[in-house]
Amino acid sequence: LQSTVFAESTRPANESGIYAGAEVTISEKMRFSAYYDQFRFPWLRFLNDAPTHGSEYLAQLTYRPSRNNEFYVRYRQRSKARNALGDQYIDYPVVQDRKYFRIHAQYKVSESFRLKSRAEWSFYQLEGEEADHGFMFYQDVIFKKMEWPISLSVRYALFDTDSYDARIYAYENDLLYTWSIPAYYSRGSRFYAMVKWDVWRKVDLWLRYSIWSYNDRETISSGLNEIQGNTKSEVKAQLRVRF
Repeated sequence: LQSTVFAESTRPANESGIYAGAEVTISEKMRFSAYYDQFRFPWLRFLNDAPTHGSEYLAQLTYRPSRNNEFYVRYRQRSKARNALGDQYIDYPVVQDRKYFRIHAQYKVSESFRLKSRAEWSFYQLEGEEADHGFMFYQDVIFKKMEWPISLSVRYALFDTDSYDARIYAYENDLLYTWSIPAYYSRGSRFYAMVKWDVWRKVDLWLRYSIWSYNDRETISSGLNEIQGNTKSEVKAQLRVRF
């Protein structure tokens, strides 16, 4: 018998908590939304050799001057325990804090062009350790003309984080039935472009190219996946034929 619940863990066991969320309409064009999540684990877990607890909250202010334009600012903080790092004989939990601040804008330039801009800052600190920081900015350009069979999505992003712990996630457009939310970390840039072509009435073609460029390394990954150089590119293609 399998079951699932709204929870912090992936399994509905060894957890109790409370969640509350609200949305307030300030005016016709502005709204405020927030939630608070408090959770507790009464027994041991992976990387937690003692009972622990944590919390997460988010606050977002959204301004929508028109149907096709939206701007929002968001703050999210997450506090959770994990075993301390080091060579101590007895593992004990310490608190790790993550904080994110985001500014996002999406606006329609014309009937065919839409732009999305985002800047996000991250903060990570493990109790007793120095804090790590991160920053990411991206610009999206989306072209779709109703009478044309081709649409285009392009992104260019810059990122700079002190460590993987300060990583920032961002959704990317991808092929049909697939999704991509990569982690932006280290120091460098990211580019991708995706084209969709309605070849025929029941035939569609997707092409996608993406590349990571790092400024702080000469090799990427390790072992059999190691790449000599500071760039990593990927090409995808998908053809759909409907009957």
